[in-house]
Amino acid sequence: MIALFAGRNAKGPRLDGPTRENVQLPILTPDEHALLVEAVDRFQPELHPLVDELVRGERRLTAEEGDSLSAAVGDELATTGFDLEYEPTDRGRALEALIDKLARVTALFY
Repeated sequence: MIALFAGRNAKGPRLDGPTRENVQLPILTPDEHALLVEAVDRFQPELHPLVDELVRGERRLTAEEGDSLSAAVGDELATTGFDLEYEPTDRGRALEALIDKLARVTALFY
């Protein structure tokens, strides 16, 4: 399991309770992490170093970065997530769930 952090602080979780600056993202499973990397590499490869830093716990996610990651996953969903009848595939449902996780953190900033 991989935990990502959202907020303005540079390193790891704070211990004084949840705030907009130290909220922990819902934990990403290895499969979700792989989907995120695939989407970023395909549609916004400039964000790959961000994903690596987040996974290592070296930095926190900003609202703009969360939106960019969600956009990359959304592009992946539109490209690979539906069958010929425009119904979501298993991959599509997994991508939708990942978008929801990213949205929960990004919503804290708005």
